[in-house]
Amino acid sequence: MRAQEKSQWPGHPPVASHDSGGGRKTQGLGVFGFVLIAYLFSWAVWISNYYVKGFIEIDIGTFWIKAPRRLVIGMIGTFGPGIAALFAVGRESGTRGLRELFRSLVPRSLKWIAAAVLAPTSLLIISFVCAGYSVGYFNSVSMEHWIRLVAVNVPLEPLWEEVGWRGYLLPKLQSKFRGLSAAMIVGAIWGSWHLPLHVTVVSPRIGQVTYFMCFLIYVLGFSIIFTWFYNKSLGNLGVLVALHASLNATATALLGPAMAEHGLWPFVLFIIAVWAACLIVLFVAGTDLSCPRQPASLGSSPDGVKSS
Repeated sequence: MRAQEKSQWPGHPPVASHDSGGGRKTQGLGVFGFVLIAYLFSWAVWISNYYVKGFIEIDIGTFWIKAPRRLVIGMIGTFGPGIAALFAVGRESGTRGLRELFRSLVPRSLKWIAAAVLAPTSLLIISFVCAGYSVGYFNSVSMEHWIRLVAVNVPLEPLWEEVGWRGYLLPKLQSKFRGLSAAMIVGAIWGSWHLPLHVTVVSPRIGQVTYFMCFLIYVLGFSIIFTWFYNKSLGNLGVLVALHASLNATATALLGPAMAEHGLWPFVLFIIAVWAACLIVLFVAGTDLSCPRQPASLGSSPDGVKSS
């Protein structure tokens, strides 16, 4: 018997429940299986990459960067959520689900793309201005350089993470929980997934434990914002990839230099601005974060089995 499927958004893979015949349901990969594959792939790459030495130079026209080989090779580890999602969607919804997943990556609204690209930098600028930091941090980065950083990021970590975290995991959870609860679960999984990276690359000046705890709070806040963007854009992953790429570019070009000079405090200010934005989103959108509730007859549990 065909899997019973429903898609919450246009151009998004359906949340499927599988019936093998005779009324017996068989589970898809499910949330646990997806998280397990994402973590195993990423952590295996990152941990094995610990002893890699040396640097690699990347020269693209006028854009030049010299980065540790560990960082570049470790980028492969960020493909984990996307690989897990492709496997999960293919297993649960077949080629139809994969086509819908790829379709959801195509931007459908320039308005939401623009908002996504501007949001992280705007929050950082607001936090710095309120703290009285010099505008020199912003003057030192040209618009052209920042746009290049965003563009270079798109096909790497943002694409592969968003296919996993928001392309597969979030809709699974939102079919069972309210938007805020789903965002918190995704944020906890998303933040903890970065742990091996922070063990190896965090500056001793800040301290691994302190920084990682701040990072988790930061990711939880942005998970709320990402979930709201996801729901308002009707599950358009292209918007989320743009948001993630802009966040990475902002952290690299603006937040990083400020932290190098002032330590952890600029990051704390950014976190405060992020959570202030979260409060505004919750006030406007409610705890569903603008996600319409599912009809009870179409409800689906996070493991992909249709609710009875």
